[in-house]
Amino acid sequence: MQLFKGMVMLIAVAVFILYSGIVLPTYAALLLLVMALIMDTVTTYRCLKLGGVEANPIVRFFFKRIGFFPTLVLWYGVWFMIITYRIAPAVPEVQTAIAFAYWTVPMNNARVLKKLRLKQKREAEAICES
Repeated sequence: MQLFKGMVMLIAVAVFILYSGIVLPTYAALLLLVMALIMDTVTTYRCLKLGGVEANPIVRFFFKRIGFFPTLVLWYGVWFMIITYRIAPAVPEVQTAIAFAYWTVPMNNARVLKKLRLKQKREAEAICES
């Protein structure tokens, strides 16, 4: 269900950006997307360290099979192919929409990270009280 909500949010942001008329040059849109990918990696790693679970079932499968860092290499390889063959040749409006839409992923991760930290803090306080 969480993955479905995330996909709906991605689509909503992309549609909003497409119809808003916001357009970035190709290099800026690709830079924005790469920054979002890096932030996704950082926030996902921190969430997993605090006991979170990867929402994407495909990525979760590879995390379990080959580990976090090998999965990242694979994930970035896939994104490199997508950027090279799908996003770079696209019109600037689509590039901008994809770049902005992907930021919903690290933003959601940050929200989950905040919840996990709060949960960890409450558990630590409960242990101290007993």
